[in-house]
Amino acid sequence: MSNRQIKQTLFIAPTSQRCNEIEKEYATTHKFIKTLTLSQLQSEIFEIVDEQNLLLDLEVAVGIIYKLINESKNNYFKYLSLESESLHVIYDFFIKLGTNEVDIAQFQYKKAKEDALKELHVRYCEYKKENNLVDRADILDFSLL
Repeated sequence: MSNRQIKQTLFIAPTSQRCNEIEKEYATTHKFIKTLTLSQLQSEIFEIVDEQNLLLDLEVAVGIIYKLINESKNNYFKYLSLESESLHVIYDFFIKLGTNEVDIAQFQYKKAKEDALKELHVRYCEYKKENNLVDRADILDFSLL
């Protein structure tokens, strides 16, 4: 019996839309094609290399933020429901803080909002660490090492 290997062509594209375009363009000439965005590639590599931490998806991360808000003594974000789009905005803000290594104090918020965001961000980071969880910002840091 001979050793045969299947070769797969990998394309890395900047957006999901471009991935779809590449798949259509090369579908007839390449039998085994795989297209990924850079963030998808980073996630796949992370899952292979890091066996200790679990990658948070968007909905789970938003649920954690909601849980932390409800457990907080600070009432600033208590008006939010689990379905609030604002939870997604907060999560995206936390990701941008992590990927850009920016501090909340660098923004021009009223004191009450700044304090609430700082507390929530600290608790979110602690929760991730305590439960061996990572988000997109952590994966970017990992892939740059």
